[in-house]
Amino acid sequence: MQRAKLYKWLAAATVVGFLAGISHLMMLRFERGDVYPAYSSYRSDPIGARAFYESLESLEGIRVTRNLRPLSALGPGNDSTLFFVGAGVCSVNTIELQTAQALDAFMSSGGRVVVAMRAAVDHSQDGCERPDRDSPQSGSASKPEAPASDSEQLSGSGESGGLPVSTDRSESSPESSSGGAARSKSVYTDLREQWGIVVDSGPGSAEEAGDGSIGYAASQSGQLPGGLTWHSTAYFSDMSDAWKPLYTANSKCVMAERPVGRGSLVMATDAYFMSNEALKSERHTDLLLYLIAGSRNVIIDETRHGIQRRPGVIGYLRQHRLHWILIALLCVAALFVWRNSVPLVPVNRSGTDYSSGAAEARNAAQGMTNLLRRSISPQRLLEICFDQWETAFENDHRYPQARREKARHVIERAEKSEGQPDPVSRYRAIRRILLEDQPNE
Repeated sequence: MQRAKLYKWLAAATVVGFLAGISHLMMLRFERGDVYPAYSSYRSDPIGARAFYESLESLEGIRVTRNLRPLSALGPGNDSTLFFVGAGVCSVNTIELQTAQALDAFMSSGGRVVVAMRAAVDHSQDGCERPDRDSPQSGSASKPEAPASDSEQLSGSGESGGLPVSTDRSESSPESSSGGAARSKSVYTDLREQWGIVVDSGPGSAEEAGDGSIGYAASQSGQLPGGLTWHSTAYFSDMSDAWKPLYTANSKCVMAERPVGRGSLVMATDAYFMSNEALKSERHTDLLLYLIAGSRNVIIDETRHGIQRRPGVIGYLRQHRLHWILIALLCVAALFVWRNSVPLVPVNRSGTDYSSGAAEARNAAQGMTNLLRRSISPQRLLEICFDQWETAFENDHRYPQARREKARHVIERAEKSEGQPDPVSRYRAIRRILLEDQPNE
């Protein structure tokens, strides 16, 4: 018996240790953050942006949050800066109309939006096709139409999202004709039409450098650091007059700013300067403070990386403070289980069967019959009935006192007689005595 208990304890300890080990491994994986896309603020390795988030979180007077909801739920952007770190890059690009409208509303109310794109050197991974430099459609000469199908839409690379941009296929796809293209145009809008800018990409000096970067970007403003290491071949072209270049590389603008309503928009073709690696080895605090622009609320968007909050029933109950209803339902369920498992009637320890002689009452007459059977013995039944009759007909002159005495005498003789009482015959005898000289009764 003791050995069986020992085996049970060893099995339980083994299961607990196994679960603890698995939990520890999962926690190590999530603490490292490599389960999240590149440039996510949850990622703590060199290509993440967790250091940027935590450094802002440690500053007094700045409230930093992660946006895990749709952009339409952002609300007004007064005194707020919204960061898109690691957005996708394409040479011919569009943006979701709903996203553009949400960002315009955010900036028009005083918000600032900073879009820092990831380096798009390998076009085969992020869905972009490098345009033919001899083609009349390369660069900004062509005006892209909306994508023809959902399979051609880009949200950054396959592993991480970004500002939703996509490559144009409508001119070469037969599916883009008639209603399909018209339906897509209502969902997407052109970046050039929306904000007066085009993101282009070319080999630049990346082929010369051989390391995937185009060297250094030079500052065009005295408020910013003089030079940055730039890891992207993308650049901005066909910019409207509202844009102000902040950094250029090889005489091409790679970071620019423009006002939108009461707010502003900043776009950069590289997000390396916000990564954990850059904040450790090549920190540019002045640039980061310039991008924040004195805002007290800093929001880092994670929805472009595919990280969204989808609350279930419990989340909605907590959001609307209805968790007490859930607690009440659990209490009712516990009471129901208790009622069905434990009887509320005291346990009969005497061994007497009280169910014998009892019948289920279906109406008042049967209930009275059951009560009489359980409360009055057969020997006293006739006497109790006669007493009740005398009480009811005490002042009735049809039944003289002499007859009542004779009827009472019949009951007394029945009590004194030996043997099994016969209440039916005695009842008939009493009835004959009381009904003498009453022929109509």
